[in-house]
Parts: sequence; structure tokens; C-alpha cells
Amino acid sequence: MWDLINRETWLIPVTMGLLIPIGGIVSGILRSMQKARLAELEASLKQEMLQRGMSADEIVRVLQARSDHNSSPGECTATGQQRAFASE
Repeated sequence: MWDLINRETWLIPVTMGLLIPIGGIVSGILRSMQKARLAELEASLKQEMLQRGMSADEIVRVLQARSDHNSSPGECTATGQQRAFASE
């Protein structure tokens, strides 16, 4: 293997030139799959809440509380406000 790399030095930049875009493509695909899964989970949550007979205001409240809980300290929340850092 090392003999091949020593003989054919052009293989390293060509390999890197192929692996970097492939990594970007795979990363983009995985990110899209994650967004689709999160949208699917949120839609099923909304449907379940509707089946339980919750009002639109209650659903909005639950989703806002959920989005506030999932954001990290200092990150903008769904309401557009910034959360304070938790003191320990």
C-alpha cells in the first residue's frame, strides 16, 4: 500500500478531492433526513393532541414550551426572546 502511495503521489490529492465533496453530500443528506424526521415527529405530536381534543391554544402552548425547553441557554427561542443563562 505504501509503495503505491510513494509511486503514485497524485493519488493523495485526488482521493482528498473526492472524499471532501462526498463527505459534504453525505452530511447534507443526513441533515435533511434529520429535519424530515423531526417534522414527522412534530406532526404526529400535533395529530395526537388533536385526537385527545386539545384546543389550538393548548397545542400552541405545548409546542412553545417544548421549543423553549429544547433551546440552549442564550439561544433565541420561538417567541423571539433570549433566554437567560441558568445559575448553578
